[in-house]
Amino acid sequence: MREIKFRVWDSGYKVMTYPYHINNGRTDKYLMQYTGIHDLHNIEIYEGDLVRMDYPAGYSIYEIRFGFYDNGREYEDVVMGNGWYAVELWAYSHYVEPAKQEIYSFDINGYPFREPFEVIGNIFENAELLEVDHD
Repeated sequence: MREIKFRVWDSGYKVMTYPYHINNGRTDKYLMQYTGIHDLHNIEIYEGDLVRMDYPAGYSIYEIRFGFYDNGREYEDVVMGNGWYAVELWAYSHYVEPAKQEIYSFDINGYPFREPFEVIGNIFENAELLEVDHD
């Protein structure tokens, strides 16, 4: 059974905290749950994290989310469900210009997260990683 933990982004103070208890009296805090998995450096993966996966020809950046997912494909390629998933935000290939890719999702408990990937930030503290024009 996985450990249930949370972290909180406080948009007022612009700080990430790992609380022992949750005070829901303020509306400028964003709760993110721990997924139960770690990256290649043994860093815990939370909802809202940005992870990088390297491929022989380049890499992709994914955002970790929770909820209903559907990769938008049909027939035998369809992947849908409810739970932890990742959305490809953009990809870089050595053979083409960096470009934002079509957004699709997949279950983080299956392919391709069996391959090495690493946490490179999160959607609150590292918004610049969501931009296409960097390497």
